[in-house]
Amino acid sequence: MANNTDGGVKLIDGSEFPAPRGNLEAGHYWQDSTSGSWIFYGGPTGNFKGYWRFPDLATLEKSRQHNYISGRSGVQNISVVEDASVPADYIYIKPLENAIPSASLTETARYPTDNIIDGDNDYVYFQFGKYIPPFSKDSQRLTSGGQNSLRRYAQSSYQASTQLKVEKIEGSSGIVLPMPQDLGNDIQQTWNGKQFSAIGRAAIAGAAGGNLSEIGNRISDFQGNTQAIVAALQTQLLNKIPGVGGNLDMGDITGSTQGIVLNPNAEILYDSPELREIGMTFKMIPRNATEAAMIKKICFMFRYASVPEWGGKGESETTSLSFSQDVTNQFSGIKTGADQGQKFDFTNMDNFMRVPYLCKFTFMQGQSENRHVQQFKPCAIRKVAVNYTSDGTYATYKDGEPVATELTLNFLESKVLFKDDIKRGF
Repeated sequence: MANNTDGGVKLIDGSEFPAPRGNLEAGHYWQDSTSGSWIFYGGPTGNFKGYWRFPDLATLEKSRQHNYISGRSGVQNISVVEDASVPADYIYIKPLENAIPSASLTETARYPTDNIIDGDNDYVYFQFGKYIPPFSKDSQRLTSGGQNSLRRYAQSSYQASTQLKVEKIEGSSGIVLPMPQDLGNDIQQTWNGKQFSAIGRAAIAGAAGGNLSEIGNRISDFQGNTQAIVAALQTQLLNKIPGVGGNLDMGDITGSTQGIVLNPNAEILYDSPELREIGMTFKMIPRNATEAAMIKKICFMFRYASVPEWGGKGESETTSLSFSQDVTNQFSGIKTGADQGQKFDFTNMDNFMRVPYLCKFTFMQGQSENRHVQQFKPCAIRKVAVNYTSDGTYATYKDGEPVATELTLNFLESKVLFKDDIKRGF
């Protein structure tokens, strides 16, 4: 890399981020989702060819690179493009659909209602989206040029079901709340201790690991192998004798007769990562009737998003199968009584429930995502608790609105983390 007096750093070979995608042209620039800095592409040739990194957008737009490219005749594409440093189907450290909270209280529910979202203050922006089954056609197929193609199984296909579309609830496409007081999370991994006998270690090393010399080293311990084999045979024989109990193991035999037990050769082996959990608590105290109504709406939105929907079809879905017939037309003998006028409907799918919405929350700073705190992929809403007695007693205003409402939320992240997720800010 080479420093530049304008504050830019040239990336000689672009090795600090993956190769750009799409039709990238000289003059295009974007914010790198990994580092948060801005990248300017000077084109394949010329005085400022290659990629230039800048700490912020203002520095980039005042740079010589930007002025030089924009001053060249015929260049009409000085513009911001979508983040070109990562593939299109990666999940971004941004709100769903790159949305910015609206100043309208109808479009974006928020508490406090006078919360400023276009300054430098920090807040949490919640959005909701329908759950995308990870093995469904919607998740595993790409549409390009009007043609559908199957995704190649890779990390991008694993992340595909997180590309949610925003669902409005009560006319609002999101919720803005202050940063919670207790904010933190854990990354947990599952490791297990396993025990291997010496013979077992040699067998695994030789058969699975290809280390045949380990088998030879193990065979050289003739006395140890012989004692282990004899003890194993004795254990099987004694367990068949009535009155012994049938639950002896080899350690019981050698320990009680020779004072020795098998060396467990314990090893720690990696099992799997665990999904992250996070909890948030918000105490909301209305200062007027408008804020009281807003608090009620916010609680409603979270409760509504967290529960399933009766029937497998969904309230906004349609089906090509439509059959409904009056019972009296099918069974001419039934003209009166409880069955009169009853209809068949074969499209309800009443044996099923529609999965609840997922929630994508983004920690924001002004109108941009806050990269100083860890972000989360879309999460399942595991718990919504509304407490009207957070101060220990129930109290309301004259109109019956609670004096204080405490909202507690518990989330479970929908995808596990990998190293490149950590690099990008998750």
